[in-house]
Amino acid sequence: MSTTPHGVTRRSRSAGQTQDTVPTAGRAGRRTARGLSLVAAVAVVGLCAGCGSSGKVAASASSTASAGTQSSASASAYPSSSGTASAPSSPLAGAAKPVVRDGKTPHPTITAATASFDTSVTYPTGVVLTITSIKQAKETGQGPGVFANAPITEVTVKFTNGSKSTINLEQVVVQMTYGSPARIASPVYNTSAVDFSGSVRPGASQTATYVFSIPSAGLKHNTMTVDFDGTYAAADFTGSVQ
Repeated sequence: MSTTPHGVTRRSRSAGQTQDTVPTAGRAGRRTARGLSLVAAVAVVGLCAGCGSSGKVAASASSTASAGTQSSASASAYPSSSGTASAPSSPLAGAAKPVVRDGKTPHPTITAATASFDTSVTYPTGVVLTITSIKQAKETGQGPGVFANAPITEVTVKFTNGSKSTINLEQVVVQMTYGSPARIASPVYNTSAVDFSGSVRPGASQTATYVFSIPSAGLKHNTMTVDFDGTYAAADFTGSVQ
């Protein structure tokens, strides 16, 4: 349960990091004093030329410095090779709002009552969402942003289309909260995670698994929201995922 809630993109799933490579200065010792002076002079001229470009060079330098600071701060939150780092605190959850798809603000007209994790959310059209499995596990991945041995919760959801219309599941957004006050559980994109996709015809069903990072102490008070379509209000499950 990524993006971002799942379906978005963290811990697309989170995610495209790049690293600049700085050339070594091994040959600098072989340069003559005259050559070094010439290089220094050229650098000074270049900087002065940049100073006259409406402050763009200064702005770029400032942005680069900020980016470097942020990168360092982010890197410090990653686990070390020994896997002893802990995940940062999850953000507090605000009031859930309908997902905006393709720039269109949704106005859901079909609603269903909130259900516990061991029952189903059933809409009057015949659409039914059921939690078929909840498993507790440990994070086994490696790399930046992965907290080895951190507890994770895998929730499998079955979507059954009992309506008379085909329903598109390409833009499903799932969010899990835990604790009181409620905090947003970070999505985990490991090999167990499988998003809803494609379309479900009348009478057909589809199953997906969403994985979330939930501390062990936060497994008693949980709410999972599945927003699958702009016509339908999101399906809410509440209770314990323990």
